[in-house]
Amino acid sequence: MERGSVRSWLLNTFSVNNLINDSHQLKRRILFEEIPSGQRFLTAIIEAMRDNLSIEMVYQPFGHDEQIKILIDPYFLKIFKQRWYVIGKNDYHNAVHIYSLDRIQKIRTTETQFKMPKNFNPESYFENSFGIYKYDHIKPCVVKIKVYGEQCKFLRTLPLHASQQEIEVKEEYSVFSCYIAPTTDFKMQLLSYGSNIEVLSPEQFRSDIADTITKMNKIYK
Repeated sequence: MERGSVRSWLLNTFSVNNLINDSHQLKRRILFEEIPSGQRFLTAIIEAMRDNLSIEMVYQPFGHDEQIKILIDPYFLKIFKQRWYVIGKNDYHNAVHIYSLDRIQKIRTTETQFKMPKNFNPESYFENSFGIYKYDHIKPCVVKIKVYGEQCKFLRTLPLHASQQEIEVKEEYSVFSCYIAPTTDFKMQLLSYGSNIEVLSPEQFRSDIADTITKMNKIYK
């Protein structure tokens, strides 16, 4: 997130909050999705991004018993599925990593300045992804899905991805295509639509979806 983007986000947030606060009768009539945790670190991270200062985090990864200390250059923030994430260059690995704010235990802004890479674009970083997962070994490809009934209308108004196209329209279904990396996040999103969506291709992704459905079916027998 560049300085202009941070400023726009903050201004828009403050404008909405001020409007609601000025109209006290509206407070109970506008419901926001709650983000359970992690927001307490937002201010420190945004300020570090603004000043291009590295941050040191005490981090508790999922699946790890011990906390680890991480030094990163915070490039940008992203929110997905009620969680905030900071994306930045890990100093030790010299590579861009993704960290969930609700796994941060402590944070400290250092006095070390960093420079944003000129060719780094936050939007381009997730261009071929859905959600927050991004793996070098999962390459983007054309994913075709058959969508049944009323679900077609939902996907037309709220596309799964910016590359989504409706390539076939029938009375009972439509076929959509996306150029996207078939990651776990994307698979879980498609599974959430139940029997209203069928993955047609690629074959490996279709098999992966079918295998997950088979395992779910065994649980409920």
